[in-house]
Amino acid sequence: MTPRPATQPATVFAQALGIAVVTASQRDGIAPAEVCALVGVDPAVLGRPDARVTHDELCRAWAAFSAADESFGLRAAVLVDAAPQSLVEYTFASAGDVRGAVRAFLRFQRLIHDAAAHTFEEGPDHVTFRFALAPGHTAPSAVWDYLAATTVLRFRRAATPPREPTVVRLVRPPPADGALARSVFRAPIRYGEPRAEIEYPRALLDARMSTTDPMLYTLLAQQLERALGLPASEHRVLPRAEEDVLARVRRELRTAIPQGEATLDHVARAVGQSARSLQRRLSERGTSFQAIVDDARRAMAEELLAAHRATVTEAAFAVGFTDVAAFTRAFKRWNGVPPGAWSRRR
Repeated sequence: MTPRPATQPATVFAQALGIAVVTASQRDGIAPAEVCALVGVDPAVLGRPDARVTHDELCRAWAAFSAADESFGLRAAVLVDAAPQSLVEYTFASAGDVRGAVRAFLRFQRLIHDAAAHTFEEGPDHVTFRFALAPGHTAPSAVWDYLAATTVLRFRRAATPPREPTVVRLVRPPPADGALARSVFRAPIRYGEPRAEIEYPRALLDARMSTTDPMLYTLLAQQLERALGLPASEHRVLPRAEEDVLARVRRELRTAIPQGEATLDHVARAVGQSARSLQRRLSERGTSFQAIVDDARRAMAEELLAAHRATVTEAAFAVGFTDVAAFTRAFKRWNGVPPGAWSRRR
């Protein structure tokens, strides 16, 4: 795909319009062809995987379908159910970890919409995904709802271990009924924000993608680079042996943490590595033993508190803390709220 001349309108994959058509069709109980007629769309366009429509056509349809339906964007996201809709999204899904998936999506996003300008910012504790278009382009709030919701649903399904957002920011005003939004996002939602954003714990970036496919990822990334005229780059997904050692470390920690044995030496012996070798392999993976321990503690604490199987004090000691105050500080760093408040929402 060559750069779009300034005089030509922005275009987007027709699938983005097709999602809206199918959502409206199912909601209203009428055939997709009839839905297309309502907004002046040629149904044949939606049947071609490489077809594109203009940004204005996309926005007119989404605005029409969502005019009397405040949850339209969320309904569309649930209907899609995190399934990839384009080669870019298949590349995202086949990456080795979330960091690689996000980088691939941002690198190739112009193939989906050539005015796309989505970004993410990695901080010391959190990572923020921001959804945006190039200057001069706007979209109905339902589109931003859809983008935020599909991102959350994809990470929830594909990231291993899964993560929930710490906060979701939407441009739309508060809905009369926020039940669907709460069900989809499972996080505090702030409405009326200047842009759509999702904030996650930074550990999300190190989570494995359960849908990883190294060969497919390499082939798709190379194809997309050629389509955009981008320079070729190295595409590496971790070999299976590295996947296995990470999985074994995480499994061992499930036992070692409650027993007070979550030390590098103990876990390295348990997975058949020397401490130095294990440190090196984790470093190559872009993580560390302490980061994996923290992640395991967080996941175990959330499991105990979400199921109300333990008090905050019991959870703190169960995951290796000897000081409840230290556990509370750590939990607030992980999730943005103290453990007691987090548990009461479940």
